[in-house]
Amino acid sequence: MKKNEFATFIAYIGMFAIAILVGIFVVGKTITANQQDLNGLPAPLLIILAIALGILLNALIIEQAHLVGAKAGGYKILSWTCLGLSFKRNKEEKFKFSFSQFEGLTGETKVYPTDVEKNSMRASIVFPLLCFLLEVIVCVVLISLSKGRNTILYIFSVIDLAIGGMIYLYNYFPARLDAETDGYRLVLLNKPVNKLAYNEMLLAQYKVSRGIPVGEGKVYEEVTEFTAQFNL
Repeated sequence: MKKNEFATFIAYIGMFAIAILVGIFVVGKTITANQQDLNGLPAPLLIILAIALGILLNALIIEQAHLVGAKAGGYKILSWTCLGLSFKRNKEEKFKFSFSQFEGLTGETKVYPTDVEKNSMRASIVFPLLCFLLEVIVCVVLISLSKGRNTILYIFSVIDLAIGGMIYLYNYFPARLDAETDGYRLVLLNKPVNKLAYNEMLLAQYKVSRGIPVGEGKVYEEVTEFTAQFNL
């Protein structure tokens, strides 16, 4: 088993554990004890709706935070995709809507630097974490206020928090999984040479997508995961 395959396995086991523990010991027990407080809504339908809302809300939050963080870091947005819904910048520099595949769990924001030496992905990596912290605070408050008073709101808040925990566990796992995660970038981009090589690689990818000659790029003597990718 390759290193990234093992890391992916561990990440998914962690996500599965969160889902099982919350489902059985929180959601299941709450619904069983409060059937009369569901306002006639079947429990399976309530759970399905809560999961769908939790996935949609967390996906929108994390991908929008990536977008805002990338712009704050000085990057140009090439495309923004959330759950397959995509806005792509065309050759006329206008954004067009389409359905698109993506690399990641909830979506993907593709960018290119305006200055390879000064632009930094740090804000794009950190902003989603700050948003999740705010989401955790809101959910904890709602859970505290709704417990014993509003079962539906309680269930929605618990499931949203659990889904957020699963998504962020995956996205900030400090290794490359079946996609390049923020945790993986966070570890590697702390090294200045990786930051520069990563920006060079993003710029080269942008030029290739536009049919612009890449030219003779810098060849890095120090071998890291990003410098090796760029050299190749």
